[in-house]
Amino acid sequence: MKKIEYTITDVLNKWKLSIADRFGNPLIYDYQKTLLKLTIVLVGAILVVIRGSTAPVLVDNKMFRLLFCSEPTGDKTFYNICVSIIAAYIFYVVQVYIPEKHKMKKYISIFSEEHRYEIFLLNQYLLAWEKFIDKEEGKCHFCEFSYELNHKINGAVTESTYEETIEALTENIERIMTHKYFDECDIAYKDFIVQTYRVVRGHLKYMDDEFPRWSDKPLYAKDYRRIYKVVFDDLRRIQRKLETMEKYKLRLIKTSPYGGKSKTQKLAALL
Repeated sequence: MKKIEYTITDVLNKWKLSIADRFGNPLIYDYQKTLLKLTIVLVGAILVVIRGSTAPVLVDNKMFRLLFCSEPTGDKTFYNICVSIIAAYIFYVVQVYIPEKHKMKKYISIFSEEHRYEIFLLNQYLLAWEKFIDKEEGKCHFCEFSYELNHKINGAVTESTYEETIEALTENIERIMTHKYFDECDIAYKDFIVQTYRVVRGHLKYMDDEFPRWSDKPLYAKDYRRIYKVVFDDLRRIQRKLETMEKYKLRLIKTSPYGGKSKTQKLAALL
């Protein structure tokens, strides 16, 4: 029974993730979730109000009369409740949804620099592993290279920048979490940032356990599929969500051999 339950849960999670990936993994804030639930109730309330209205039916046929007509002398209790629901919906939009939306935009702008830096760090880490890992053999070849992105961004993956990226990935999220305005943010946003911190920290620890930080020799993955999921699925999904939030997407234009001297090359020159 537990196995069947796990299989169903796993299928549902994959289905949700596939839909989220297709729509760019948008972050749905808590006030948006409430509005969505109220909108579903609102649709039903509007139908009831239309049905209880004394206005003439535009299309006079049996189906429309069944759906949108009721006895004019019937009980109007449910009708009055639905009118109240419509009024409550308008009140929520004006008094809660619009102020929360403006407040969240303000806080998103405060953390915009950290969001974009995290996008850059995740992009660099993912780009590095796209070069490092051999999809067919499950080998890992650490290498240094330069790259060019859109937004006139140029960078390089070297032994030192790779180490710096790993350290900065969690440190940058910690800056958001320890900011004085973080506790004032939307619940869904805070949950996303905390979950991002846990996922990134946990995945980086897993990678450290699986591989040395850098090696001149090719390495074999102990669990190739798991590593591929960690690097190219989970972390990329976080990157996409941040990109959608910021409306700021990084795209690789080209890569080329690293032109400068890496730490490894400098040490080799001294020998």
